[in-house]
Amino acid sequence: MKPMLNRRRTDQGDFRLSDRHKVFIPIELQFNSGVMRVHMLDVSESGARFCVQDNKGYLTSGRVHLPELLVSFRVTWHSGRFIGVRFKRILTSNEIEYVLETI
Repeated sequence: MKPMLNRRRTDQGDFRLSDRHKVFIPIELQFNSGVMRVHMLDVSESGARFCVQDNKGYLTSGRVHLPELLVSFRVTWHSGRFIGVRFKRILTSNEIEYVLETI
């Protein structure tokens, strides 16, 4: 069995290493074949959850694009119109604050 490494159980019953911040921000995801307009629903230092208009399963990796922030990601799960991504690097506290201020 793997150690839990300071993970906390959330209200939803899953384990997280970092706090998840609920947001509702229209943003663009950039990927090889274009740009997709989505809504960011929550964000943490290691990833985010998005609501997409049409998830045909073609999005596996890309970049989150905000005016002052561009961060690469990999899709870790999808369910209907929702996708969860893991950032390829940890966001700094200043970057998280910037995202939260764009609400």
